[in-house]
Amino acid sequence: MTALLPAVKLGLSDASEDVRETAGESFDILFRMAGADVTSDIVPQLLSELETDPYALAGLKEVLSKQPRILPTVLPKLAAAPMTSFRARALAALADVVKGALHAHLGVLLAALLPAMSVEDEEEMLAARSAAEAISLAVEEPGVHLLLGELQRGVADTDASVRAGAVALAGLFCKGTKLDVEEHTPGLLSMCIGLFVDNDERVVKAAWTATGEVTGTILKEDLPNFTKYVRQGINEVKDRAKRKLARGQPVLVPGLCLPKSLSPLLPIYLQGVLVGSSSEVRESAAEGIGELVEVTSEDSVKPFVVQITGPLIRVIGDKFPWQVKAAILQTLAIMIRKGGKSLKPFLPQLQTTFMKCLQDGAPTVRRRAAFALGLLMQLQPRVDPVVNDLLAGIASAEGGVRSAMVHALRGTLENAEGNRSPVMERVGATMGGLLSEEDEDMRVGAARTLGRYASLVEPAEVASVLQMVSKCPAMPDHRLANAMAMASMVNHAAEATCPDSANLDTIVASIKKHFTDDRAYIREAGLKASFLPSLSLSLVTSNDLVHPRTGLPTCRCVGSKLKG
Repeated sequence: MTALLPAVKLGLSDASEDVRETAGESFDILFRMAGADVTSDIVPQLLSELETDPYALAGLKEVLSKQPRILPTVLPKLAAAPMTSFRARALAALADVVKGALHAHLGVLLAALLPAMSVEDEEEMLAARSAAEAISLAVEEPGVHLLLGELQRGVADTDASVRAGAVALAGLFCKGTKLDVEEHTPGLLSMCIGLFVDNDERVVKAAWTATGEVTGTILKEDLPNFTKYVRQGINEVKDRAKRKLARGQPVLVPGLCLPKSLSPLLPIYLQGVLVGSSSEVRESAAEGIGELVEVTSEDSVKPFVVQITGPLIRVIGDKFPWQVKAAILQTLAIMIRKGGKSLKPFLPQLQTTFMKCLQDGAPTVRRRAAFALGLLMQLQPRVDPVVNDLLAGIASAEGGVRSAMVHALRGTLENAEGNRSPVMERVGATMGGLLSEEDEDMRVGAARTLGRYASLVEPAEVASVLQMVSKCPAMPDHRLANAMAMASMVNHAAEATCPDSANLDTIVASIKKHFTDDRAYIREAGLKASFLPSLSLSLVTSNDLVHPRTGLPTCRCVGSKLKG
C-alpha cells in the first residue's frame, strides 16, 4: 500500500485522460480492499491541490465517479462558507459525476450556494449560480421533493439573499430539468408568486423571473388547468400587500409593477378564457384577469391592453352562460379604469358589446354592463349617440332591461362631465316621468339620474324638472322617489341651487313638504336635500315646519343634523 497509493495519486493528477481513468479504476479496487485508509491518503491531497494543480479536479471527478460514497469526505471543504468562485466551479464540475448521491447533501450545498448567488462580486455570483444550477439539474426523480423542500426553506429564510437565491434556483431548475415536474408546478407557482410582495427588490425581481420559467414548462393546452392556483397566489399576495397599506390606499403588488409584469401569468388566464374545458374554467379565468390587472400598476397594464381586451370581447360575443359574460364585463370595467386611453381603439366594439349586454336575460350581466358603459364614457368625447340610444331603449324596453338602461344612463352622465348638449334636455323629462313608475329600482335609478342631469345643463333648464319633482304624489313610494330626486339634484347641481338661483324657492317649498310627511323615510330623504348651506339657512329659519306626529318644530331636527 505504501508503494501503490502514491502511484495512484500521481495517476489521478496526470495530464492524460487515459492515465487518470486507469488510476481511478485502481483507486476503486484499493478502496474495496482497504476502505477508508485509501480515501484518507488520496482525497485530502487532491482537495489541497485543487487551486494549484489544474488536473487535481479531473482526478477528483474520477474518484467520485467510481466511489460516490466518499462524497461526505469531499463536501465539507468545497461547501465551506464563504463560498468562493473556485470552489463553486469545482462543485459544478462534480455535480454531474455524482448525480443521485447529492440528494442527501442538498441542504449543506444550498446553504453555501444560495446566499452567494446574490453577492456583488459578479464572478463569484455567476460561479455560485452555475454551481447551484448544476447541482439542481443533477437531481434525479427520487430527489426532486428533497430539492423543492430545501427551496421552500430558502424562500422562508430571514436573509433576503437566501430568498432571492432560492427562488432564482427554482426557476433555473424548471427551465433546465428534463424531469417531469408537472405535479410540483402548483407548489412552485405558489412559491414564486408569494415573493411578489417581498420587501427586498432583488427577491421580487428574482421571483418574477422564476415565475416565467415555471410557467414556461407548462404545455399550452394544459395552461387553463393552473388558473385556480394562480388566482390563489394572487389573492394571497394582494391580502398581504393590503395589510401593509393605510386604509384607502390603492393595493398594488410590487412583482406586478415591473416592466412586462403580466407576461408570466397572463397566458394561463387567456388560454382559460379562450379554450377552457368548461364554462366554470372560462369564468374563473376571466375573473382572474380582473384580479391580476387590479393589483398591477397602470403603466404595467398598458402594454397588454390589446392582448387582454381583444379575446375578452370575442368570447363575450359567443353563446356562453351568463356567469362567463358577467365575469368578462367585470374585468372589462377594471381594464377601462386601468388601461385608460390605451383602450380608445376598442371604443366602438366595447360600446356595442355593453349596449347588447344591457338586454341580456341575467340581471347581473345587465347591471355590470350598465356600470361598464358608464365608465367607458370617460374615454368618449361625445356621449350624444349613447344617450340617444339609451333614451330610445328606455322608451321601448320593459322590466329589468329598462331599469338597466336607466342605470346605464346615470353612469353615462356621471362620466360625461362638461359634455353638455341639446340631447340632455330630453333626459330630464324622461327621468321625471319615471319617478311614478311601479318598479322601485326604476324610480331609484331615475331619481339618481336626475342629479347627474342637473349638473350637465344650464340652471334655467333645471327649472321645469324641479317643478315636476316638487309635486307631492299620493303614493308614499312615489313621494320618496321625488324626495330622492330632489336630494340628488341639490347635491349635484350647485349652480342651479345656489342662493342667487331662481330655483331656490321651489326647492325649499318641496323640502318643507318632505319634512312634514307622515313617513319617516321620506322625511329622512328630505333631510339629505337640506345639507346645502343656502337651503339649511332657509329651512332652519322657517317657523312653519312642524313634525306631523310630535308637533315639535321640524327645524330643530334639521339643525341637529347640521355641523357648524
